[in-house]
Amino acid sequence: MGADMQWKWPVLAMFLVAVLAATAPLRLALSWTQADRWLSAADVEGTIWGGVLQAGYLGHLSLGDAKVALDIPALLSGQMRFRFSAAGKLQGAGTALLGRDRREIRADSLRVPVQALSPSLPLEGEMLLSDIDVAFRDGTCRAAQGSVVVKHVRLARGSIPLSSDLELRGALGCAGNDVIARLVGRSGSIAIRSTIRIGADGAYRMENRILGLGEAGDAMAAAAGFAPEADGYARFDRGNLAL
Repeated sequence: MGADMQWKWPVLAMFLVAVLAATAPLRLALSWTQADRWLSAADVEGTIWGGVLQAGYLGHLSLGDAKVALDIPALLSGQMRFRFSAAGKLQGAGTALLGRDRREIRADSLRVPVQALSPSLPLEGEMLLSDIDVAFRDGTCRAAQGSVVVKHVRLARGSIPLSSDLELRGALGCAGNDVIARLVGRSGSIAIRSTIRIGADGAYRMENRILGLGEAGDAMAAAAGFAPEADGYARFDRGNLAL
C-alpha cells in the first residue's frame, strides 16, 4: 500500500463517520446521550444536524416547537451540546450542554414567566435574562454571569400594593456550589429584595424581604406568607425548579 493510501484511509473513515453522524435521527441522539432525561416532546423530527422537538419540554418547562442542532464533535465524545431556539414558555435562543457531570447554558437573551419555573415560587412576573453564561462541573458552580430583570412583579398571594411597573434587577454569580441572583426593586415606599440560589440539580432556596409596608404591614405581610423581622418582613422558600 502506497504512502498516499495510508493517510487517505483514515481521512475517508473520518468522513464516513461525519456523514453517518450528520444524518442520524435526532431522537436516537437524545436517547444515546441520555438527554431525554431532561428533554421530551410529542414528536421529534429531523437529524442531529437540524431537528425539531414538536411541543418540546425541558423538564416541565414548555419550549414550544423548539429547533435543535447538535454539536457533532461533542456528540461523538458522548456530550449533549446543542444550539436551540424556543418559542414556548421559554423564549429565546442559545447553546446548552446537558451531561452527567457538566451542565452549561449560554444565551444572549431568554424570557420566561417566573411561575413556569416552579409554581411554588412566591413571586410572579416575566423574567428576562441577558448575556447568560452559566456552567456547573461535578455539581459545583464554576461560572455564572449575566443580568436578570423581573418585570411586572406580583406576589402569588396576599394584597400588598405593588405598582404594575415594578421591576426587580440584579446579576448572576457563583456562591459556593450554587448560582446566585440578588435582585432589588421598589414600588413607591415599598422595597423588595430577593435572593435565589440554584444548585446543579435544580434545587433552589429563595429569600424574599419586603420593607416599607407602614402601619398595616403586619396583616398584609401575614396574608402573603411573610414573617416580621427587625426592619421588615421575610419569607423563605425551598423547592426544585421544574427542569
